[in-house]
Amino acid sequence: MKTAKKIIRFILMSIAVIVLLFGVYYVGLPGKKPHLNNDQGMAFVKSMGSGINISASFDCFSMEEKPEGFDYETAWGQPHISRKLIKSIAEAGMKTVRLPVTWSHNMGGAPDYTVNPVWMARVKEVVDWILAEEMYIILNTQNDDLFWQRFDRKYEDETLEVMSKLWEQICKVFESEEYGEKLIFEPYNEPRKLDSFTEWMGGDIFNRAVVTRLNKKFLEIIRSHESHKERWVLLPSYAASSDFPAMWGMSVPEDDKVIVSLHIYHPLGFVSDRQPDNTVFTDRDAGVLKRKLANAHRMFVKKGIPVLIGEFGAVNKNNNAERAKFAAFFVKTAREYGMSCLWWDNGFWEVGSWPTNVFGVLDRESGTIAIPEIVAAIVDNS
Repeated sequence: MKTAKKIIRFILMSIAVIVLLFGVYYVGLPGKKPHLNNDQGMAFVKSMGSGINISASFDCFSMEEKPEGFDYETAWGQPHISRKLIKSIAEAGMKTVRLPVTWSHNMGGAPDYTVNPVWMARVKEVVDWILAEEMYIILNTQNDDLFWQRFDRKYEDETLEVMSKLWEQICKVFESEEYGEKLIFEPYNEPRKLDSFTEWMGGDIFNRAVVTRLNKKFLEIIRSHESHKERWVLLPSYAASSDFPAMWGMSVPEDDKVIVSLHIYHPLGFVSDRQPDNTVFTDRDAGVLKRKLANAHRMFVKKGIPVLIGEFGAVNKNNNAERAKFAAFFVKTAREYGMSCLWWDNGFWEVGSWPTNVFGVLDRESGTIAIPEIVAAIVDNS
């Protein structure tokens, strides 16, 4: 009997040690979050209002080799971004556009990693259109984590080298004084170690540390340019996640013009294709979402650190009225917690127009708003 008790005690102690070690590895210590009391940052995020991502255009990529001069902007079946589309977004009342860009296919190799001037000029053209409509514009790197961006200590130096060369070029293209505070730089999309165990769980202490160091280096690159010393910069948590470990472990630089970027796709059953019959935005869903936003407020906004929800949305399941209800609740609640939001639009808005993830509310072909009730819900509650 005594032997059995000893064995049980040993097993329980072993389990406790394993749980403790995993907790340290997974959660770790809190990241450094200065109490900024950044009224300027809070006011700036509020002024950004609501907005939208224009995805499936500049962020297209291919894992297969394409011929020189291949038009990646239309690679996924969307037309070129038109000035009419930009005007329609502005006229609908949206104030911010996030322009995801995949640069890898339009960059040369080491040591300069020179961006194709035709590609850079086209990106600049659309940025200029957005600013001409007096909207805010967020410029980033989007799917480069499939190529040169690797958030792993083993490849950290290589990632930093390419990131430095790329953003040096971007900074020079947009160094004119005409690019005021409405142009915002974001270093990457959802920085994470691909295919790792904690990829979508907020990361672990080692990979979060890589993102922290690269965030810091990115800020130094931008601030090294006289024309960008006051540039607003958007820095994501690990994977831009709102999960507790990612927010808890994120370190925020002491810089009055840094905004934290989070992506929130919750409640997952309603907003994704995982549950095709989950088409109604319920009170329970609202409760889940409110807790998510409250946690982000407590972790950052309450400490004076501004937050932008850079991506949110819900796929079309022939339930646009419920999607509009969801959007209204999301934006209104986020606004109450001091945050602004950008809808994820990937160009496909009709059910069946793409196999999965039909998030769109814009009609790219006609350059108009495809689902006005959702856009109105976003704008009216921001």
